[in-house]
Amino acid sequence: MERVRGSNPLSSTEQNAPPSGRGVSCFSSLYPQARILGIDSSPDMIASARKLHPDCDFDVLDAGSLDELDTGFDVVFSNACLQWVPNHERVLPSMLRRLNAGGVAAAQFTENINLPPHIIMRETACEPKWRQWISEIRRYCNLGGDNFDVSAYYDLLAPLSAHVDVWETNYYHALPGYEAILDWYRGTGLRPYLAQLPDAACICEF
Repeated sequence: MERVRGSNPLSSTEQNAPPSGRGVSCFSSLYPQARILGIDSSPDMIASARKLHPDCDFDVLDAGSLDELDTGFDVVFSNACLQWVPNHERVLPSMLRRLNAGGVAAAQFTENINLPPHIIMRETACEPKWRQWISEIRRYCNLGGDNFDVSAYYDLLAPLSAHVDVWETNYYHALPGYEAILDWYRGTGLRPYLAQLPDAACICEF
């Protein structure tokens, strides 16, 4: 958000706006004059976001389908979304195509798929007991496959942009114990797996 603070958008769109609507809240406070459109592929998430932010617009739309929008934006922002969206070589240029002249596109997405918690999730989901319910083992999407390649994003975007900033940051979170770690992942990496389980008992056991 700080990187685009110098702009003065009259309109902006955020991918993966719900469920917390953090990006929408930041944009609303920074740019109260802007028309904000939030998108997500989940109707439930969009319904939640509309309740949280009745003053903003929300549409059910996949982040890979931005070319279906018929309007331009001063800011296009994606928060914690693109790791789930394939074909970055197509999706990121589509973000740029939605920009008005002088507009800014920004994307933040995680690359922690090979950290121990995610490895444990995938291994557990692949156990025979859980495969009867879990049909989708989610993997992150990026330009480097299993080896995240920051430079590949610069090479993709530089020919299409007047200016490109690309960087990688490690964040460390001090949590009080095992249960706190589980709570953290229940709202992030565990969600796609837990959503496929049939009841609370299975969710607790998983």
